Amino acid sequence: MTIEKLSEFEITNMAQVKCCVAGECDKLQAIVNGDQMVTNASGEIEVGLKSIEYLLEELTVDDCSEVTRLVSCNDSGNEIKHVLPALKKVSLHFLPELDSISDVLSISPRMDWMSFYHCPNLKSLPICKVFHTKLRQIKGEESWWQALEWQNTEQDSWEGIFTPVDECD
Repeated sequence: MTIEKLSEFEITNMAQVKCCVAGECDKLQAIVNGDQMVTNASGEIEVGLKSIEYLLEELTVDDCSEVTRLVSCNDSGNEIKHVLPALKKVSLHFLPELDSISDVLSISPRMDWMSFYHCPNLKSLPICKVFHTKLRQIKGEESWWQALEWQNTEQDSWEGIFTPVDECD
């Protein structure tokens, strides 16, 4: 079976998934395809799929040469507040085509740990200091961190949680 997005698996196949590791998947382009939108109890629009996004707490994507984004949301008319609401940890390594985590404002408010390595086209992170109060560590290459473009926050405000990785490892 060849899939381009992990959300192509139905919830019946992944009902208890809390952690997902995708590695060396040459056809994989995105983790979640957010064509469907739902309104949550607070009245905010969220990506609402029939799959893994409400269950997933930890995600690792490693050496998937075609991944361009984690969440692909084609409906730009909706103002989506956040995606993957249960996600706490994300590791994105060796993703040369990754240029965006998501088209929406931000990733899970529960996020507490992020790791990036060899994602040269990833130029910004969908995080903000007010919303991501639980975020305690971001790991990545120093050169990548310095080149990031910041939209809703200042880079200096994240300095206490950034940990550089050794680019020679």
